Amino acid sequence: VFGIAMMGPSKRKEFLDTEWLREWMCNNYYKLSLQNIVRINRYLVQIRSFDKAYLEVFVEFFCANMEQLTKSDVQDLTHTYNHARLGEEAIGRHFFWALGRQFQQQHVKRVAAKTGRRRPALERYG
Repeated sequence: VFGIAMMGPSKRKEFLDTEWLREWMCNNYYKLSLQNIVRINRYLVQIRSFDKAYLEVFVEFFCANMEQLTKSDVQDLTHTYNHARLGEEAIGRHFFWALGRQFQQQHVKRVAAKTGRRRPALERYG
C-alpha cells in the first residue's frame, strides 16, 4: 500500500478496490502490530480509498492502546484523521486530546533519555 500511496498525491486512484483489505483489517486487527495498523490506515486515506465508518471503528481501539503508540504513530494518526476530515465533531475531543497527551509524554521521555548522554551542564560564573 505504501508504494501505491507514494505514486503521487495528484494521481487519482479510484480504480483500486480496497474494500477487501478494510474488511480483512477489521476481522484480523489483532494479528498485526499497532504500528502496522496505523500505517495501513494512513496509506488508505492517502490514496483516498477509505470509509469514514471504517476509520471510526478504530478510534476505540487506538484509545485502548494509547500507551503503546510512539511519537511517529501519533503523528501518523493525526494526519490520517485530519486528512479524512474526521474532526472533533465526528470522533470526539477525547481522542485528539489523548493523542496530544501521548505525543507530549513520548517527547518528554525521549528528551529525558537524551540528557543522560550529554555532557554535564556548564556552570556560568559572573
